[in-house]
Amino acid sequence: MTAPPDRDALAVALGTAAAAVAYLVTTAGRVGLVFYLPTQQRWALAAPDGVVAMDWFARAAWTLAACALGALAGWWLCPANPRRAARVTRSAWGVGVLLLGWATLYTALWLFHAM
Repeated sequence: MTAPPDRDALAVALGTAAAAVAYLVTTAGRVGLVFYLPTQQRWALAAPDGVVAMDWFARAAWTLAACALGALAGWWLCPANPRRAARVTRSAWGVGVLLLGWATLYTALWLFHAM
């Protein structure tokens, strides 16, 4: 038995919105992330000065986890009314695309400023 298309669309839309929120919060906020120090081949809770440190792994993990939780929430909480489900899906897509755009712009401006 397959799920109705409204449920699939809402799950994808809420997963996208949740991933965008998680990425934006971990990028723009002062969130304590785990850093990988490739030159020292170890992990640290804070990036020491003068050392190359990568927080991509922690940011990607938070984003993927939020995406999975958002998709599950959309799957389980899909309204039975197809019109209402479509309206909620459009709203979630709008929020997700807006936040992904803002996260992309923020990252680009941050990289430009770091040069």
